[in-house]
Amino acid sequence: MKKKPQRTGLGSLLKKSEANEQNTSTGLKLSEVKEVTLAMLRVNPLNSTLFQEESSQYFDTLTSDIRERGILVPIIAKEDGTLLAGHNRLRVAQILGLRSVPVQYVEDDLSSEQEQHFVIKDNLLRRHLKPEQRIELYKRLYPNFDDRVLQDVRGGDRKSKTYKNQSGNIQFDIGDTSMPLSAPIVASHTGQNVETVRKDLQKHRTALIENSSVIPPRKKGEKLLVSKNEVLNQAKKHVKALENTLQKADKKTRLAILKEIEALLVR
Repeated sequence: MKKKPQRTGLGSLLKKSEANEQNTSTGLKLSEVKEVTLAMLRVNPLNSTLFQEESSQYFDTLTSDIRERGILVPIIAKEDGTLLAGHNRLRVAQILGLRSVPVQYVEDDLSSEQEQHFVIKDNLLRRHLKPEQRIELYKRLYPNFDDRVLQDVRGGDRKSKTYKNQSGNIQFDIGDTSMPLSAPIVASHTGQNVETVRKDLQKHRTALIENSSVIPPRKKGEKLLVSKNEVLNQAKKHVKALENTLQKADKKTRLAILKEIEALLVR
């Protein structure tokens, strides 16, 4: 029986390159790339639970690209064929009537939590998400997310278990709820751009402060962040105290106090 000729050419080389890159970026043990019929694969329920469907424009672009170049980035699946990454690529393959697609199987045993984390991190990298959507995914990844984001402003526990591996990526215990969440940590863990994460966290942190009475202490040379509610509460206390003072004062004193207040407001 003749052996099936090995695929050569640019497309094959690109697939091998992408496969090697995925082995490194996922941190999981993946099989070699295999050509698998579509019937052997099935969608992961997590995908529809966590993410909205992409726009028709997105699918049109992806369909044109796959029709022209094929699927260059292998789909990732569990041993039973359940997808972890590549739902949109599989859908396009079905639309185009492809007989098979390149697949890498995860050879590690994943817990349900690890599976969810993998799906979230892959989609954070591949999807064009809004900041609010990314924040919701961060909350699923990191326990006590809101408090840990604020801890980074307060200074947090700088002795938490952190270190850098040989590639320079920051490693930490994802379940350590005392670990402050800074942009470099989240970016390194999810593979995203640091500046993108920084903007996401800053926007969310500001919203948390504005909608709560939490006031992180000031660092050296840094402005104190105060919530709107706290400002209003303090103002009400001062107004009440001023009313009591004016009621006890004579007319001349009241006029003098009001002039002082007017002068302060004009500044």
